[in-house]
Amino acid sequence: MAAAVILLSCLVLLHAALSDAAGGELQALDCSTAGNYSAGDAYAASLHRLLAAMAESIDDGGGGGFFKGAVDVGQGSGGTVVYGLAMCSAGLFSRGADGCKGCLTAGAGALVERCPGSTTAAAMLDRCLLRYSDRNFFGTADTGPSV
Repeated sequence: MAAAVILLSCLVLLHAALSDAAGGELQALDCSTAGNYSAGDAYAASLHRLLAAMAESIDDGGGGGFFKGAVDVGQGSGGTVVYGLAMCSAGLFSRGADGCKGCLTAGAGALVERCPGSTTAAAMLDRCLLRYSDRNFFGTADTGPSV
């Protein structure tokens, strides 16, 4: 009986440590149905580059756990610009960029998997937040659904 309790305690602690290292569980998700893109189009390519840039920028420590930017693989051809924002909690970033990068990678995966084709989406995990849109939302108050 005591061995079973010890084993269960170890498993719970291991799960908590692994979840914490990767940024934790998905807490909220917002997928807009106002606009859609197709796999393989220019918007999808811009989105892929933006999500990678979020994690890489955080990884090199340049933003202090924060990223704001835009990507346009279509060079202004219209409808291909993706704006993005990402943040990690100070506690996660202070443990090294890998923790923050892991959280953003998990969040990006959740957005792509659970919001397929959505041109505007946001995800909040325990330790990080990321958002992208086909509209420039920088400096604009968002009164929509909170993530």
